[in-house]
Order: sequence, then structure tokens, then C-alpha cells
Amino acid sequence: MTFAEAAVKFFQTPNGQVFWKRYASKTLVQEVADEMANVKTLPTITAASLAFERFVDDGDIQRTDGKTEEDDRTQAVVVARNGLEAALIAGALPPLANSEIEYFASLSQFELSKLYWGPDNDGVTGFAVRYKKAMAEQGFREPARYIGGLR
Repeated sequence: MTFAEAAVKFFQTPNGQVFWKRYASKTLVQEVADEMANVKTLPTITAASLAFERFVDDGDIQRTDGKTEEDDRTQAVVVARNGLEAALIAGALPPLANSEIEYFASLSQFELSKLYWGPDNDGVTGFAVRYKKAMAEQGFREPARYIGGLR
């Protein structure tokens, strides 16, 4: 594999495709290939990734998509929120099974709190989605938070 082929293969990986969209130019592949040759590395996808990252870290390459890292963070938050909302909706859709209702009723308050509030103590868990459905349909009550001792 040549340095240029390695660079092309890097930009075809999922991570590389993201970077290609941000930094695309007519000379980008050749610049990455030249950088790999200059540091005397093997022509691999990993070497191409490292060479590209050096360009970005050193400020030797500028984005061509007109966006900033702040734009990337904002977009990532939107994607994450949409994914969370979709997961919550999907979790709430199936009807409650009798076995779920019996399971919820069998839990101690501490166990219920631990499962409902989750490891981050924020109530964003698959269990909480199903339990909230039981709260709405079966009259279950939101469990108290046990601060400390949950982990």
C-alpha cells in the first residue's frame, strides 16, 4: 500500500469521513501522504490518522466547511438528545407485562430507587421509562432518591 492509498483508506473510515467533510481539499490526501513519508512511518490507516491529527493539532490545516468546534459540539448535543428521546419513546411504547408489574411491586424501596434513578442519579434509565409507565397506568409512585450508598 502506498502512502496516498493509506490516506484515502483513512478518509473512507467512519471517523475519516467526518474529517473529510470538515477539511476536504484537492491536496489533503497528498499532504497526509507526504507527512507520513516525512516521519518515516509505514503506509497504514493508523499512520494516516496520526498524520492528519498532527496537521489539525498544529494548526497547519484549516476547516473548509465553514464551521467551528463549537458547531460540532452543538450538533452532537442535538443528535444525542434526539437519540435519547427516541429511546425513551421506544421504551414507553410496549404495553406493561404482568410480570413487569409484579417485579416492580416486589422491589424494596432501596432497590427501586437504585434502579429508577440509575448510576448518575438522574432517572434516565430504561427501567425508569418502564416504571414511569407503571406510575401513569397502575398508580405506582416515584421512588425517593437515596443519596449516597447507591454505588
